[in-house]
Amino acid sequence: MIYALLPAAVLGMVAYMFWRAAFGMRRERVRNQREATRGRHAFTRMHRARMLLQRAFGTPEDPVCEPELLERLGARRDT
Repeated sequence: MIYALLPAAVLGMVAYMFWRAAFGMRRERVRNQREATRGRHAFTRMHRARMLLQRAFGTPEDPVCEPELLERLGARRDT
């Protein structure tokens, strides 16, 4: 009976090691990405959901160059 449990125990330990390493690498990647993008895009789950809803249904932000482009367009229309 011990001979049947030994391979299962070893397989379970190896599977746990792989799972733990994969989980740790994912956590490290998420932490590094959040630290790299501190500012507008460092989110918790609720902040990310709020940002995505705002992007989907909110009013779009005006581009920085829009007033200058509108002035140029008005100048061409007048000439």
